[in-house]
Amino acid sequence: MSQYIYYCLQISFYISILLIFNSSYPPFYQNYPISDAIQKSDSWTSVSHFNATSARQHAIAFSIDNKGYVGLGKSANGPDAILYNDLWEYDPTDNSWTQKSNFPGKARYDSVAFVIENKAYVGTGQGKSGYLHDFWEYNPATDEWRQISSLANFGRDRAVAFSLHKKGYVGLGSKGTGQKNLLKDFWKYDPKKDRWIKL
Repeated sequence: MSQYIYYCLQISFYISILLIFNSSYPPFYQNYPISDAIQKSDSWTSVSHFNATSARQHAIAFSIDNKGYVGLGKSANGPDAILYNDLWEYDPTDNSWTQKSNFPGKARYDSVAFVIENKAYVGTGQGKSGYLHDFWEYNPATDEWRQISSLANFGRDRAVAFSLHKKGYVGLGSKGTGQKNLLKDFWKYDPKKDRWIKL
């Protein structure tokens, strides 16, 4: 059952990021995939609306211990966009959103997040001052953030990230506008040593 809920959270947050562009109270949806264990048709069901005061785009999303998390991002495109540093937790057991401790780094969008052993790792992205490469660890058990080693020696946005075998992986993205600033490097993060290794 936990794997099923995890899958639903991942799908819900991905689809919601596509939907929140033009809504003051962004909707979220849960998907019920066809499986042998759960006899339901492949359909979508609306869940509690995102409680943040403003719609957003280019946010982060991850899931830990059967709960979903959404945060950061920006209000719109253009120089007047509001950048966010808040974090929200979705609990499917009571279909509710709860605001958690704010991300302590600079407000940003187009960041990445990955999860290792019930802790989330959030970093990179673009802020008001430009491209960022700092990284932070979030522990939902204590609702606390801790800064860890930064990625490489330059900022980036629109990277990709995932975790595998208790290691985090981040790469690609962009460090500026234009084809010449597209990146193709990849890095591995070891949380035990708090170290990034270029692959």
